[in-house]
Amino acid sequence: MTSHFAALASSLCFAFGLAACGSSGDERTVTDQAGRTCTIPASGSLTIECDATPMPKNACSGGATACFVTGVVNSSPGMIGPEAVCAACCDGDESVSSEEDCSQIDCTTIDDCPLGTTECKNGGCF
Repeated sequence: MTSHFAALASSLCFAFGLAACGSSGDERTVTDQAGRTCTIPASGSLTIECDATPMPKNACSGGATACFVTGVVNSSPGMIGPEAVCAACCDGDESVSSEEDCSQIDCTTIDDCPLGTTECKNGGCF
């Protein structure tokens, strides 16, 4: 199942204003359950920088390149799961990945979560 995780996140940041996603120039360094350390800018940038090579499950095609984006895992109808780092295929301002490409961001406090996150609960950023 493919989704446009990053497009949703960027749209939410835009809809609620940058204040809800941190101020311009801010960034947050996070660690995911795959052991990657990633820097997530508050600017609503599509891609994020990680200390690993992105390798999405499905090969990128049509000019898209492998990248990392933020997404969610374990979502169900009416409930959004915890935030995650996802390997994806990026092309311009769009990305495609599957939940299998995502690894939950670990946290012990809200400061371990991306800017704009409201809660660290059960080791996940919501």
